Amino acid sequence: MAFGQKVWVGITVPAPATPTPFPTQTPAPNIQFWADQTTINQGQCTMLRWNVSNVQAVYVYAQGEPWANGVAGQGERQVCPPTTTIYELRAVRTDNTVEIRQVRIDVIPGGGGAPVITYFNAQPDFQMPLGQCVTLSWNVTGDVFLVKLIGRNMALWDGAPVNATYQDCPQQPGQITYALEAYGPNGTARAQKVITVGPQPK
Repeated sequence: MAFGQKVWVGITVPAPATPTPFPTQTPAPNIQFWADQTTINQGQCTMLRWNVSNVQAVYVYAQGEPWANGVAGQGERQVCPPTTTIYELRAVRTDNTVEIRQVRIDVIPGGGGAPVITYFNAQPDFQMPLGQCVTLSWNVTGDVFLVKLIGRNMALWDGAPVNATYQDCPQQPGQITYALEAYGPNGTARAQKVITVGPQPK
């Protein structure tokens, strides 16, 4: 038997709290930078190699030189330093912080007056659009009887001066290897630059 008034009781169950997502982690950069040989004789060359990921920009250059021209995240470059030289890889992370790796190439002075390529430069370096020309410049010292400039799978200048510049204007896209070879009675020297020629920008 019921007595009194009926009382209704409502129970509100709150919705479960939405879990706070963990912050997205920025992938850690992977930076590898090395040389095939870190001790060479004067007039010899070695190959710099690198493999970099999870960054926004990569630069490879000799210490003290400008680093404005970027390179691909994975690549290689032949270098023929006339004296002991430190090469740097500059990696710009996605948060704009910078990491630098170094490789030191020790150069043992040579004797007998063998040719030495003190520099072999390209401007622009590494990459340029189709329709643009590249300017190559070099200087060779030592006992030299022949200097040869090679590019696009042919001799561009056979019997070049030991100190000169040369302009080349590729007509096809792709990778072009320019090489400077110096020959002397006591040895030879070689340096090269690899330029990527892209299509004409729209």
